[in-house]
Amino acid sequence: MYTKKQKIIVSVTAVIMIAALCVGILNAAGMLGAATEQPDTTGTSAEPVPTPTGHPAANISRIELSCDKDFGVYTRGEQSQLIFTADKSADGTADITYTVTNISTNKAVTGNTSITYGNKEARAALSLDSGVYRVEFTSSAGEAGKGMYLTVLIDDGITGGERFGMDFASSWHLNTRDRARYIEMLKLAGITHVRERISMSDTLASDGSVSLGKYEAVLETLRSGGFDTIITWHDLPSCMKTGNGPDLLAVYKQLKALAEAAGDSVSAWEIWNEQDVIHFGQMYPDEYAAYLKACAAAIDDSGSGALKVMGAFARTPEYSMFGSWMMENGITDYIDVYNFHVYTYTGSNKGVITDLDAVRQHLEFAHIYGGDIAAWQTETGTIFQPAEQAGARSTDSLYQQAKFCVISAVASAAMGAERTYPFLLMPYGGTDDLSFFSAEGYAYPAYGAYATAIKMLGDCNIDGRLTGDNGLTGYCVTRADGKRAAVLWNTALKDRFIIKTDRELAVTDMYGSQRVVFPENGEVAVSVGGSPVYISCADGTLPDGIFEPFSPEYKAVSAKKIPESGRIVIMPHFSAENAPDMPTEETVAAGYEGVNSGYRFASGETASVTLTVYNFSSRDASGSISAALPAGWKCRDGSANITVPAYGQTSVTLQITAGDTSGGFADKIIFSAVTDIAGVSDCVSMVSGR
Repeated sequence: MYTKKQKIIVSVTAVIMIAALCVGILNAAGMLGAATEQPDTTGTSAEPVPTPTGHPAANISRIELSCDKDFGVYTRGEQSQLIFTADKSADGTADITYTVTNISTNKAVTGNTSITYGNKEARAALSLDSGVYRVEFTSSAGEAGKGMYLTVLIDDGITGGERFGMDFASSWHLNTRDRARYIEMLKLAGITHVRERISMSDTLASDGSVSLGKYEAVLETLRSGGFDTIITWHDLPSCMKTGNGPDLLAVYKQLKALAEAAGDSVSAWEIWNEQDVIHFGQMYPDEYAAYLKACAAAIDDSGSGALKVMGAFARTPEYSMFGSWMMENGITDYIDVYNFHVYTYTGSNKGVITDLDAVRQHLEFAHIYGGDIAAWQTETGTIFQPAEQAGARSTDSLYQQAKFCVISAVASAAMGAERTYPFLLMPYGGTDDLSFFSAEGYAYPAYGAYATAIKMLGDCNIDGRLTGDNGLTGYCVTRADGKRAAVLWNTALKDRFIIKTDRELAVTDMYGSQRVVFPENGEVAVSVGGSPVYISCADGTLPDGIFEPFSPEYKAVSAKKIPESGRIVIMPHFSAENAPDMPTEETVAAGYEGVNSGYRFASGETASVTLTVYNFSSRDASGSISAALPAGWKCRDGSANITVPAYGQTSVTLQITAGDTSGGFADKIIFSAVTDIAGVSDCVSMVSGR
């Protein structure tokens, strides 16, 4: 997908930029805005190169800028090389002026090199301290070079563990060679938990056989690399679709075979993805709940020991009635982890506040329905504006992305979310709308920011928060290596945070630039703005009296077995005339994508509902099924007898007559069954007036 050197092609028709104006233009564009929030550091230098002389190389039509490390990512102590490559050999001398700017400190270094007669390449050696750098260049051949970023990571081997994952999705976007390159970036950042994708259709052959196929190599590569991998999907093979919804026996057999084949290469299976929005959700909430129950039984019966994770909510619980309707079906008896996604947009005023409100809502919702169930945020990130989704991201948007990915992960962890997976590592589908890496093949600032968070906080336990009412947010942690560190930010305004201590503090900014701040008169002043900074003492401790004890209430995560009563599952199917109010093209365009009502009935209307009863146990089951109805509603015959063979199914049809549905009516029907081997998980179907 990308070349080894991440080539950045510049045209001779581009507007000429002179080096003397470069830093000023970047400041005007907001590229160096972080400098007002972060302490000054040193450590940026370029080996001096004599200014070349000569005439423009008329034979050169373009110059490519690259570097000598994949994606422009280095670890501290490595020397970096800028590489300027001409498309043709020079017949004269092409003078090149480059500027390397630390985006945290606004400290810039300018250097010169040249491509001389008969050559196609020139190099410039750089000695850079940890941080993220912007590189710009101009040449006498007539182009103004398109910029790139260099990232120098802190040389600390600490990993993110449970708190900091990454949505990888490499099975959809990468070949084997490029996957290996990105895996190296995951390792350098300290990321150990990844989220992957499969297509269910890819794993089912025309003869009905099931195989991981191409995904087997993907999972083995990740397993051998020591990654903890979760899998999600959001498609249903056509052979599993019936007139009454998915064939849950076929669903069970396929997923059981996949989980058996994957074994310990998959630690958790996410059952569908964003089922609460129309572009992914192909089932109503009660149908999806039955689907989830069948999948949970399959995962349990595979013997893999994998966790069962519900399909992630794409929207907050109050967005539509999908969430509460789905949860009313008792799905938390079947899953080990509650799962949700949260995004924000660049260039808006929503920012981190919207993210934290959404996280809080989800954690409260999980507690209401699941009690002590664990919660993961398996997607989060910044969505770039349409004009920026083709590789033209503004510098301000890139810095918003970097800030968001760190604050979202830390604040979510502080509220009780066990794990966060930013979306997405590499360009999504070849576009550039969400990723940590550019389509041209270099790391965006978000990668350096997220890696810095991991290396400063690691597989941490939060054990304190900032005391006092000073407008700042701050948490202290104990890392897996026993060292302590703190992270601070201020979303409202810049502030000098005064710490009472006689000891010097190590201060690291969001991008990894580091310095030591010495006390004066028993105090250390740390500048804290909207971008996070990290503090600690040289011996891995923190000054006393800054933080009060605080521990998020993390829930235990373990693969619990579903109850025996959960192995008999009811899937409802109402007539099309009674379908819920679903989005139209107009309402989706207006931002509404959820389920707006239950099954719709007019007052006095009689309609049929077909109930397919599945038995995912090894014993035949006999009993009866009935419906608990809203006041004034009736069910002809009241109940029906059923016999369901082991790993089989049966169907019954009930006639439902609605009562008075006027006046904004909304209620629910509860379908229950009793059998001779176990109780049955209820099916709850919401109903509304038409």
